[in-house]
Amino acid sequence: MVAAKINLETGGGSHYSLLLYTTGLRGLDTDVAVYSLKRPSAATEEIFARAGVPLHRLDELDAAAQVDRLGKVRCDVLMADDPLPLAYHVKRAYPERCVVAHINTLSGFCTEPGHQQRGCWLTCSHWDRVRHHSGGPARRLKYLVTGSAAVADLADGFRSLDGCIFPSPQTADAYRVYGLDPARCFVVPECLDVDHITRFRAAPFASSDAPLTVLYVGTLAQYKGLSLLFDALRRLRRPWRARVYGDGEDRGRVLDFAREFPGQVDYRGHVTNRDLFAELHRGDFLFVHPCLWFEALGRGILEAMALGIPVLVPDVGGPSWSVTAGKTGLHYRHRDVADLARQIEWAAAHPTEVRTMAEAGREAARQYDYRPVSAQWRETLASIARGAHANAS
Repeated sequence: MVAAKINLETGGGSHYSLLLYTTGLRGLDTDVAVYSLKRPSAATEEIFARAGVPLHRLDELDAAAQVDRLGKVRCDVLMADDPLPLAYHVKRAYPERCVVAHINTLSGFCTEPGHQQRGCWLTCSHWDRVRHHSGGPARRLKYLVTGSAAVADLADGFRSLDGCIFPSPQTADAYRVYGLDPARCFVVPECLDVDHITRFRAAPFASSDAPLTVLYVGTLAQYKGLSLLFDALRRLRRPWRARVYGDGEDRGRVLDFAREFPGQVDYRGHVTNRDLFAELHRGDFLFVHPCLWFEALGRGILEAMALGIPVLVPDVGGPSWSVTAGKTGLHYRHRDVADLARQIEWAAAHPTEVRTMAEAGREAARQYDYRPVSAQWRETLASIARGAHANAS
């Protein structure tokens, strides 16, 4: 079976996931090629070359040419990794092709006005889009009329696909607004290189006399909820520190917070996966995931669990599925800054219980190893291909 995957992202995390998927599939005698619609970084090209995975650049082609090029790729299944319109544009142009969308975002719940205006909040009903539109009455009315056609086209596009793959059941549930056929919806989670990550290990939680250190790793974007995390830290009644990794548009917020609390905030910037795990080795942290929108799964959460770092995540979306409250980590009420602060305080006051959760989380993370997950990918793609063939005949 030949499965061609298309990657839109330029971020290291998504490229790393894609590399693990393809490496695992190739280990199962499945040919995989990756087509990048945005210019990959030199580091990305290097890791793909080192892994022996073909990486074809399409960034110099316009949208129509990209559709034409991908429609002519020889493969049993053409899978688009996140670019939803691309998937169904290829299906419309080449209806005989088996086309699958890998939908690893729940951006429908994004709170950033700029994203809302660009229509990225895909999993809200159209009425909710209109009701929460950031423009005035006239712009909302225009959006109500013009948006209806766009939403109808989006729904038709979704339903034309041979399959949709989601990283968690919660993501799949959120897209029911488009009337997707449950028989064409599948769940395959994120994956990790467990052997590599577990070479490193965090120190037991609260094993030193140092103040509680809250850890954030991820994109520095408004929707990621750093404002929520920082407001929660301001409420803490005990000494604390924060270590932040990442870069992005919200970097200024991090720097302002560091100036507000001199000596308490350690901002490390962007660090590659290759170096990050070594930096976290033997560190004493509480990993907090403060995302404002509904995260589809959250790769950083799984990596923290694999390192033996206790995790605190919202009680919605993929994180609430991958982290079992009270067993492999802690939950807080989504977007509730007071509850987030309470849960951080509780963790600091109950180190024994939190250490037990961290150990259970480290063991639970093993199920996301790329080899068994890639086997799920292969089985799922083969099932979709069989279904497409049966429908065609």
